[in-house]
Amino acid sequence: MIGNFRRLKVMRLARKVLHMDLNADDLTLLTGLQEVFREDLKEHGGRMRDAALELERSMCDKFRGLREERGWSQQDISDKLAEMGIDMHQTTVAKLEKGRRPLRVAEMYALSWIFGLPPGAVFWIPAKDKMPYSMQYMSERLAHIGATQHEMRQQFLEMFERQLAMYADLDSERASLVRAMKEAGASADSTVGGLEASDDG
Repeated sequence: MIGNFRRLKVMRLARKVLHMDLNADDLTLLTGLQEVFREDLKEHGGRMRDAALELERSMCDKFRGLREERGWSQQDISDKLAEMGIDMHQTTVAKLEKGRRPLRVAEMYALSWIFGLPPGAVFWIPAKDKMPYSMQYMSERLAHIGATQHEMRQQFLEMFERQLAMYADLDSERASLVRAMKEAGASADSTVGGLEASDDG
């Protein structure tokens, strides 16, 4: 695999590619790196595929754990998915949980929604055999985080409304001052005009 030094070179090169700031040496390095990546893919491609499939199997197992934690049946999951417009027979749920059927992105989002989790959260739930905390603890922690975020959002909205009201008051005062200055200027002009006329007389 690519060493640390080469990783640094790749990162620097990536920045140059983004800014379209490549010279001849950079292009030579880029060509060389592409060849290294191709060789790495040949050598490690199978392991990368296995790792990706294992991640998918692990996610399906986590969904099974969440289902069992709630005391739901596979048919319950099928019914809840149907309510969201996703047709999945109970036997398909069983295949998913056993890792015999791939998990689609839309299904992952729907399952996460059913269990009251943000879609990304399932990645961070440890697998059952590596679980340092109980599902109850993690569910309670997620609920606490959600409540805290809701409170922060409310505080932000209240602060925003106060700032908006202050801005509106200042804007109104500014408009009044500008109008008063224009009226004072017009009045001064008419006074000066009247004085000039009396001087001529």
